[in-house]
Amino acid sequence: MYNMVDEIVDSPASPDPVQPQQESPASPTPTPQAQAPSPGHEVFHFYVMGDDDNLGNTMPESWDRLDMQQYSPTMPQYFPSSSNQNMQPTSSSAIDSSINAIFARETAAISERNSLENSFRKRKYPVDFSSNKSEKTERKNLKISNEEEMKNLKEKLQKTEQQNSKLRKENEDLKKEITCIICLTEKKDTIFFPCTHMHSCSHCAERQKECAICRQHISGKCRIFL
Repeated sequence: MYNMVDEIVDSPASPDPVQPQQESPASPTPTPQAQAPSPGHEVFHFYVMGDDDNLGNTMPESWDRLDMQQYSPTMPQYFPSSSNQNMQPTSSSAIDSSINAIFARETAAISERNSLENSFRKRKYPVDFSSNKSEKTERKNLKISNEEEMKNLKEKLQKTEQQNSKLRKENEDLKKEITCIICLTEKKDTIFFPCTHMHSCSHCAERQKECAICRQHISGKCRIFL
């Protein structure tokens, strides 16, 4: 069992050699005095009683004090609050150097990421879009292709308009061919003999005695159904 105390027990001084002729009086027991710890370090005192190593070995009743400065290097170093007061404030140059170091690391990471992205882009696309020259070439090619497409569309529109105008003209001509030349509303459905001209509808043909085209006398009429 370990008992921690705040005082240091010094071992008693070694007695003088025993003289056989004279009997020395009993020396008084020395009073333990507290030893001042070294500045800046905490001092611990341990007292070991009985069998503490579980091997049957009886440990001495007291151990020497354990100074953290002189003990094993595996023991953690302890810095009291008084040492924090003696610490010097960080200078501006040290802060600037640390900031510059952080900035350099970030810049290196960004440049590495950009290089990886560029290599991936080169593997995926045959054209390097990151260069200004390739971008200008692509823009020029795109502009040329757009101009060609617009030109083709205009030509198609012109051809379509020409075809539509031609169809309209044909429809008008056909309408003229099948419409009565007298009333201009009904369809032609009567043939005149002997000239065999067909230029009027049945209603207008009843009132006619001469052909309106050749001015011949009409001897007969025949109605047809289209």
